[in-house]
Amino acid sequence: IWHMNALALAVWALLEIPGSATELATALHEHFPDQTRGALIRDVNTLLQALSQDGLIERTAHPAPC
Repeated sequence: IWHMNALALAVWALLEIPGSATELATALHEHFPDQTRGALIRDVNTLLQALSQDGLIERTAHPAPC
């Protein structure tokens, strides 16, 4: 059972859109203005690693922008 804070829930909702931890953190920065961009990137990356280790997500190739 996973219990998620507000940031984790926001990341979970954004996972349907492919992106890196940096891209997700950038998208979330306006919703979490009290967090620095660097802290958000670190927290999102940590969350993605934990979700991956528990088998809840899988890394995929990030397509090049058109």
